[in-house]
Amino acid sequence: FYAYRGIRLLRKRLLHYFGDATTALVLLLIAFGTNLNYYVLYEPFMSHAYSFFLFAWLIDVSIQWYEEPSKQSAWKLGLVAGLIALTRLPNAIVLLLPLLYGVNNWQEFKRSIGRWFTNYYILYALLPALCIYGIQLAYYQIVSGSLLYYSYQQERFFFASPHILEGLFGFRKGWFIYTPLMFAAFAGLLFLKRKAKKFFLPLMIYLPLSIYVVLSWWCWWYGGSYGMRALIENYALLAFPLAALVDWLLERRFRLALTSWIIGLGVIWLSLFQTEQYKKQLITYDSMTFKAYKAVFLHRHAPINFNELLEYPDYDRAKFENKP
Repeated sequence: FYAYRGIRLLRKRLLHYFGDATTALVLLLIAFGTNLNYYVLYEPFMSHAYSFFLFAWLIDVSIQWYEEPSKQSAWKLGLVAGLIALTRLPNAIVLLLPLLYGVNNWQEFKRSIGRWFTNYYILYALLPALCIYGIQLAYYQIVSGSLLYYSYQQERFFFASPHILEGLFGFRKGWFIYTPLMFAAFAGLLFLKRKAKKFFLPLMIYLPLSIYVVLSWWCWWYGGSYGMRALIENYALLAFPLAALVDWLLERRFRLALTSWIIGLGVIWLSLFQTEQYKKQLITYDSMTFKAYKAVFLHRHAPINFNELLEYPDYDRAKFENKP
């Protein structure tokens, strides 16, 4: 339900900038060509499908706020902000979007900030946000006796040494390896300024920050998971640069447009095939290497020596020394 609603909200806002063909292909790619599909169908109790919906909703209400600031749109922004923080606190950095959407220079940024202090809009946003996140604080108070409680105990972020390259390109859990579609989405940033300029600065600031925070966690491969699950919610935002790239391709000659559809369907097939491989443990949740990936690539059965090709992480060493 929530993933579907997220797709519907994305469609509404993609059509604001792109045509039907581009929007249709992008939505197909996001829904079936990424690991969002896995977390909708097979692990729905994880937070990511719900956060995907909330990110899509944030895009929708941010555009509403930009086009017509009002008490109602400020209240909606506060509502979705509180839900995003309540669902997964590190995702709160995405709230840069309503501040930076449509901003292209310093004057526009000052105007964006100043808009919040007109007609007490900031209060209409803060009230629902604090009330919703207050649910978490109240729970901590009841359970632990303190409003602030760190439930992860000895687990922590290593902000001085994030695993950026391994998290993006490594075969243990590389984002671009197991969701190659995102490589195309990042390439689409080159076209985004021409197609959807208002998203350009927010994404250029938010995406590096999000990747940095996610891959600074001690268990940067996020344990038992398929692909880089901690970045799934970003697909709602990355739909726009992906659409910019797809739109550019579809505007070319018929042959290139047809090739784009064929490649897109190929990406969907590969994603679904690798999802089945993960379910059958041909892709392991924390121990893949280049040799192991190569040995099972496009295969339905693992070789006899498959376990010898794996490299199991040392969880205790990763937790305390940031070295798996």
